[in-house]
Amino acid sequence: MRQAIPAKVRELVANRAEHRCEYCRFHEDDLFFSFEVDHIVSIKHGGGNEPENLAFSCPHCNNHKGSDLTTILDDYNDIVRLFNPRIHEWASHFQTVDGEIISLT
Repeated sequence: MRQAIPAKVRELVANRAEHRCEYCRFHEDDLFFSFEVDHIVSIKHGGGNEPENLAFSCPHCNNHKGSDLTTILDDYNDIVRLFNPRIHEWASHFQTVDGEIISLT
């Protein structure tokens, strides 16, 4: 059963992220839909509701990430861990060019 994130924790997560999606950096004021609190490591993979495991996320990024922790590259030999906003620096992995997010890693 999924536990609701308390309002104070949601506020902490949103403020820490400066009300931007921690994956694409889109600001919540610029989107019609409400942002979500994402479990970086999903409950089914042993993650919890502690703030260190929560990220502020736009619905698009949260829906695409789902409960995934990794992805597999084209040759199926390389398993790559997905970006974790608690341990990775966004600018080290991405840049924006004319409004498009470009992966650096």
